[in-house]
Order: sequence, then structure tokens, then C-alpha cells
Amino acid sequence: MERHRWLWAVGTALGLQLTIMPSTIAHISFLRQSPWLDTLDAALSQAFLNDAMMAQALNSEQRQTNTVTIDRTDLDAPHQLTIATSANLSGEIVINGEAIAPLTAGTTTLNIAPYLTANRTTTIVVTGTYAPRNAAIRLTFEGPSIAISQQASGVGRLDYRLNLDVN
Repeated sequence: MERHRWLWAVGTALGLQLTIMPSTIAHISFLRQSPWLDTLDAALSQAFLNDAMMAQALNSEQRQTNTVTIDRTDLDAPHQLTIATSANLSGEIVINGEAIAPLTAGTTTLNIAPYLTANRTTTIVVTGTYAPRNAAIRLTFEGPSIAISQQASGVGRLDYRLNLDVN
């Protein structure tokens, strides 16, 4: 009985016209055991499951992380972090927990060298949202003897972490 109430509620929410059979004819066996109820129940359950999975995928994000070791003798050299995109981007660059720069469409370049300290790890977090979702965002980090490039696209959310170990 609960399944039929659920189907009625779902049908009502979807704007379907459903007819509830009077209790006087509910005892007729072919109406109670009709396979169309099971088929409709399975189809609606699968449709809602697919919608839920799609919503989760559209709202998901994936963190990309890199860890790099930098030689302390290179601390005076420039270490450039560049974020480039043609997408409508809104976000920020955070270094060691402090918001350093906003992100917008176009290219943002930041010299990380002033934030580096010998025998410490500097953590850079780049987060934001962008549209359209299929746009690409390229993140590059370049310094003496090092070049890293990452690309994000497809989910509309950016979450990148770069750990710089200075030894």
C-alpha cells in the first residue's frame, strides 16, 4: 500500500493524472497484480536515481594537489603562479591561510617567492567557480628548474592545492 501512495505522490508532483481505484474494486486480483504498477515503480525509481546522480556529478568537485621541493638557494629567484582562462571565473588565491589575490577571467600571475621560507612548507590553495562548465582553466607554476602545469574543466568548480617544501 505504501508503494501506491508513493507513486500517487510522485505522479502528482510530476503533474501526471492518476486515478485511484475505489476500495470496492480493489479486491479484483488482476488490478492488484498488474505488472504496470511494478514497471511504473521501477521506471520512476530509476529516473529519480539518475537525476540524483546527475545533480551530484554537477555539484561535485575534485581537488588537484601537487607537492614540490624547492632548493633554498633558489629562494631569491622568481616563482610564478599563473591562472589563465577565458571563462567567467570568480575565486581567490590563498597562501598559508591568507587570501592574497582574487581570480577573474583572463590571466592572473603572482610571484610566490616572497611567501617562501627556508625549512618550511608553503601551501597555496586556488579555489573558485567558473562558467561555462566546459571551459578550461590552466594553472602553471614555474621556477628555477621546475615547471608544473594543470588543467581543470568540466565541473564549474576549481580546487587546486600546491605544497612547496623549501629545503
